[in-house]
Amino acid sequence: MDSSPPIEATVAAPPLEGVEFLPLDECERGVIEMFVSAADVLGFPRSLGELYGLAYISPQPIHLAEVCERLKMSKGSASQGLRTLRDLGALKPVYVAGDRRDFFQPEIKMRVLVGRLLAERLRPHLERSSGALGQLKNEADATVTPQVKKFRQERIEMLGAWQKRISTFLPLLQRILR
Repeated sequence: MDSSPPIEATVAAPPLEGVEFLPLDECERGVIEMFVSAADVLGFPRSLGELYGLAYISPQPIHLAEVCERLKMSKGSASQGLRTLRDLGALKPVYVAGDRRDFFQPEIKMRVLVGRLLAERLRPHLERSSGALGQLKNEADATVTPQVKKFRQERIEMLGAWQKRISTFLPLLQRILR
């Protein structure tokens, strides 16, 4: 009887030679939960908080296989999340000699994280909503009373004032963060 392993087992490389992925410990779970809460406040998916939290608390760069195993996340979800965090500037790709996989470390400078968040998320939202506000000001709804129409116009004008203040403040905040 042949005791050699099947061909698939000899061809496939292990995740990392001699390294097992340990379950998350209490400290890691606590840090990850903090970033999950922050992601929720910022309107990001829970998975982005989990991914960034794992990268943040890991002393070594993380990679897809580790993320999938340790966070019990599907490969597709983990891959998409890593790409999103990389595009947001929250994760930086790093080179690991002798390994062809993509590895990531977290961006830990708050000024960089907040600056990218403002530039990537808030600025486009402000630009999109500016056109919508202009359109709302011009729309007249014949089905509402004059009092409701006046109230709505005042609220739309207030939104415009808020938007203008934020648009003025945003470049100043970005300069402070540099």
